[in-house]
Amino acid sequence: MTTDITTAATSTGNLDDITELGFAAADYAAKARSAVTTTAYARDWAHFADWANGHHLDPLPATPDTVAAYLAALANGTADTRGPRKSSTIGRRVASISHAHKAADVANPTTTATVRNVVTGIKRAAAEAATEAGERSVTRQAAAIDLSALARIVATIDPTTSKGLRDRALLVLGFAGYFRRSELASLAVESLDIDTETGIVAHLTTSKTDQTGNGTHRGMRKGSTDLDPVNALTTWLAHAGIETGPIFRPVDRHGNIADRAMSDRAVSDAIKARAAAAGLDASAVSGHSLRRGAATTAKRNGADALTIARAGGWVDGSRTLHRYIESADAITEAPSLGL
Repeated sequence: MTTDITTAATSTGNLDDITELGFAAADYAAKARSAVTTTAYARDWAHFADWANGHHLDPLPATPDTVAAYLAALANGTADTRGPRKSSTIGRRVASISHAHKAADVANPTTTATVRNVVTGIKRAAAEAATEAGERSVTRQAAAIDLSALARIVATIDPTTSKGLRDRALLVLGFAGYFRRSELASLAVESLDIDTETGIVAHLTTSKTDQTGNGTHRGMRKGSTDLDPVNALTTWLAHAGIETGPIFRPVDRHGNIADRAMSDRAVSDAIKARAAAAGLDASAVSGHSLRRGAATTAKRNGADALTIARAGGWVDGSRTLHRYIESADAITEAPSLGL
């Protein structure tokens, strides 16, 4: 028996308790995935629970019709005052609702045909609207900062300043270690083994593909150019006097170096700012640009997908890595036209 928005029976006696359990379930579900997404999942669940309560519907367990009505409200802009939401945001809301129900060990409404069909319809409507408006309807990936782009960016950095030395190390290590922005932000001196003759090994306690904290490793070979990760890192650490704790730290306009780690957002902003200074399109650059650039560069240099996956900490068969490699292959495998 399904429940719609107009005939739903209220359960005021236990609604608050159920909602609180939903918050807890969403929190645990988010932690099972990634610390980076915890806040987003909790916020998503709070929005759904508030919406359901406002319409006298149970958020946990929610019926398929309840979830479907909520998604439709998000799409048409009636869920709150913020207007219509993008299909990517709606997809994340579905994931948050799904994880909350899994964590509470109750029937998951997001796996039903009712909800799946609504999600498909929303995506199709968004694609049709984008096409009619002359906008791109495909997902735009972060632009790759490959080896040539990295060299171009680093060449514009003033190595006599604290911020310049920090950003050079940030960019070179981000590329050499296939790092995500969150991983760069969390790097500490204690997590690195530095051999000035051979290279660097970074020991990551957690990462997006290592949710349970078993630990992963990233190796970076010593280079022979201005893009040598060993030289970039050791020069920055010596200049900043950093012997323990966070490696990448805020630097103010006077060159003062803070004693705390940069946020992952600040890492992304630094990458974008340096790309813009080098004349690149900063709007297409993100915290993933170095990671994507390293993968595509390795592919062009002859590395296979498994080797790249292991070097960058991707799970075998990663769809994201496949898209990166596919983009590199689209160029290298294109037949010559004699241009």
